[in-house]
Formats: sequence, structure tokens, C-alpha cells
Amino acid sequence: MQTKLLGAFLLLALCSFAVNWFVGLFTSLALILVWTLVWYYITRPLERFTKISKQIAGGDLTRRISIMEGGELDELAGSFNKMLDKIAEDDKTLQVKVDERGKAATRAGELLQRQSTELKTALESVSMFAAKTDEQKTLYALMLASIGDAVFVADKDRAITVVNRAAVELLSYKEEELSGKPIDDIVRLVKQDENEPLADIWDRAMQSDGVISLQVDMNVLDKKGAPIPVSATISPIINKLKERTGIIVALRNIREERNLEETRISFISVASHQLRTPLTSMRWFAEMLLAGDAGALAEDQKHFIERIYEGTDRMINLVNLLLQIARVEARRVKIEPAPTDLKQTTKGVALSLKANLDAKEQLVEITSDPEAFPQILLDPDIIWQIIQNLLSNASRYSPQKATISVHIAQREHDIEYSVSDKGIGIPEGDREKIFEKFYRAENALRYVPEGSGLGLSLVKSLVEGWGGKIWFKSKEGEGTTFFFTIPQGGMQKRAGDVSITV
Repeated sequence: MQTKLLGAFLLLALCSFAVNWFVGLFTSLALILVWTLVWYYITRPLERFTKISKQIAGGDLTRRISIMEGGELDELAGSFNKMLDKIAEDDKTLQVKVDERGKAATRAGELLQRQSTELKTALESVSMFAAKTDEQKTLYALMLASIGDAVFVADKDRAITVVNRAAVELLSYKEEELSGKPIDDIVRLVKQDENEPLADIWDRAMQSDGVISLQVDMNVLDKKGAPIPVSATISPIINKLKERTGIIVALRNIREERNLEETRISFISVASHQLRTPLTSMRWFAEMLLAGDAGALAEDQKHFIERIYEGTDRMINLVNLLLQIARVEARRVKIEPAPTDLKQTTKGVALSLKANLDAKEQLVEITSDPEAFPQILLDPDIIWQIIQNLLSNASRYSPQKATISVHIAQREHDIEYSVSDKGIGIPEGDREKIFEKFYRAENALRYVPEGSGLGLSLVKSLVEGWGGKIWFKSKEGEGTTFFFTIPQGGMQKRAGDVSITV
């Protein structure tokens, strides 16, 4: 019995051991299986996640995670890979932008460098220009100070901005008394025989496109009102935009020139008077000899006396012209206007020249616009002298049987008188000097050797004396037309001690 119990106990123990061993083995296998599954499905993917994450963290965005076992980790890997694709795409875009910005930054740097270089060059140029400008300013200041003429510069409001030393000395002001003052209060220009300053000269200067020259019979009043003989040039200052920004005035003291001119005129007047008496006696005695008062003359004697008479007559005419010019230039000629018919006056002058016109079979044709031309206030002696000079010149330099045309026209602001011929004309090279005293063109000297060259000079002085203009148009070999103008109101009365007639 005990043996059976022991056997049963041993069997039970053996069975228990076997069961325990089997359970232990099963448990171990189960643990191994679980660990294998954990490693395969969890640990290994996590290690791969960790490894690839480190590579991605190192900057390798080309790496991707592939689980291939399915399940949640596989879905996580897919999502992770999509995220990496997006990151890679964004990285490429970012890299492109970075590259573009890098290139732009490079270009900007190059541009900045170039601009810096250009700026440096520009600054150097500005510095050089500033230095040069300072030198030019100094030079201009020295030049302005050294100019002998008085120079005034005023702005568009006519306030004086610049003067030179000569200007200060001419008008006896101090420089600080001139700066900023109205130029029309300081530079008071008056005509020689008048006391009132020229009121419109500054408006004319601002509106003018060029230089206004006041060269004849002008004075400027100094600080005390004393007249100083001057010649003046006034011109607007015009900028690049064609805007008038001011006025510049230059005054030259011509006291010495005027004194010399007065001396010259006085000498000519005295000398002419002294010459007239013996010349008149010579012509008178020649007339008496030709009339037979001293007995009959042989033909050769009569020929010589006639030549003496003609020469004496030409000398008297020359002396008379010199006297007339001297009187006009000295402003001694009185002007006494009266209602005058220009057409009738022209006919009267033509009648006085009838002998010369008939000798060459010439005609004077007179027309006017309007046909019934109104009378004008003119000094009869002065206008007669002008017309006579122009008609006699036209006759002298025109061929046989020529027609001399006179036309009188009413213009908007004045009256225009013209004398046209078909004569020898004036050569191009002689036109600038045609109004100078004693000047005669070369073709005129050949065509008519006798002549003084004073007639046109006298005509010019007379016309400009009443404020008119004189000019001509000519073509050598085809003729010349002389023009002069008379103001609509005619001549202004002027006091004087002699008439134009001598």
C-alpha cells in the first residue's frame, strides 16, 4: 500500500514536474514569440524611424520610411513620408527662392557697388565743379569789377541785384544804397533836351527779344539829378525755358566823346561859314564873266569860266551840306510842323529837278494808299530836303528814260514813304556803310564821279531826329528802293536857333 502511495506520489510529482516544465517551456516560447513580434512590428520600425529621422535631421530629405507590414505604424510611416515629400517640395521651392534672392542680392551688391563708384565719381565731379564754380565766380566778379562801363542787373521785379564799381562811381551812390532798389528809380534815362525819364523803357526791355541800344543824345541822372552823357544798352535776361528773369543794363560815360563831337560840329560849322563867303564871291564873279560884264569872252575862255562856275557851285553845295549836317547833329535845327500834302510836296521837288530829269528823259511817278492822302504835320523845309536828296540820287544813278517811282502808304502805326529806281543798285559789300559820311559805293564812283557822299547821311539824321526809321532794298544792276517812316501824328514841334535851309 505504501508502495502504491509512493508510486502514485512519484507519478503525481512526475506529472506535476512535466506539467511545470511544459508550462515553463510554453511560457518561454510565448515570451520569445511576444518579444519577436514586438521587435518585428514595433522595435525594428521604431529603430528605422529613429535612424531615418537622424538622417533627415542631418539634411538628407531624400530618405523615406517603408514598413510594408501594414498596421498603424505603416500608416504613420505613410503620413511621415508624405510630410517629408511636402518638406522636400517646400525645401526645393525655398531653395529656388533662396537662389533667386541670392542672385538678386548679388546683383544688388554689384549694383550697389557700381552706384557707390558712380556716386563717388559724381561727388568728385561735384567737388571739382564746385571748385571750378568758385573760381568762375571769382573770375566773373573780377571781370565785372574791371569793366569800365557801369553795369546794373535787376530781377524780374526790377529790383537791383548786382552792380559793379563803375556803376557806383557813375551815379555817385554807395553800393548799399543800390542793392534791392527799383532800377527805374536809380537808372533814370532822359533824352538830351528833356528832363523827364523814359517811362516805358523798362517795359520795352522786358518784352524785347534782343538788345535795346540808346546811343544818341541820352543822359542819365546821377544821385543829385545832374545829367551825365551816356550810351546805353538794355536787354532782358532769358533762361533756357525762354522765361524772362530780369534785366541787364550797361551805361558808358561818353562825356569826352560828346565834347569832341561838339567841338567837331562847331569846327565844321565855323569852317563852312568861312568858306561860303569866298565861294559865293567866286561864283558871282564867274556869273558876271559869263554874262559879259567884263567884255566878250573867247570860246576857250568861256569854257574855262564855265568849269570854274560848276566847280564853285559844287563846293558851295558841299559846304551847305556840311552846314546842314552840323546843325542837325548839334540839334540846333528848329522844327515847325504845318499841315503838309506829301504828294504835292513830292511834285514840287520833282519840278525843281525838272532840268536834270528832262536831260535824261526821266519821269517821276507818284502813287499813294489811300489815293486821297491826308495832310500831315511836317516841317516843309525838312521834308523837302529829304525828298530832294532821295529823288536827285535816284535820277543821278538811273539810266536814260528811266521811271522813278514814289509811293506813300498809310500803315498801322506810321506812314511809309519810298523812292524806287531801276539804276545801278548798291553792291553787297557797300551796304553797311551807305549812310556813313563821305562814303560812296565803288560803282557809284565809276558811274557818277562827282558827289560828296553826304546826302544820305543827312537824310538819316533828319529821319531819326523825328523818331522815324530809314532803310533800303537793293540789287546791284537792278535798282534800289529807299524807305523812311513818319509817325502818324507827324513831327513834334522843337525849338531851335536855325532852320535846315542855309
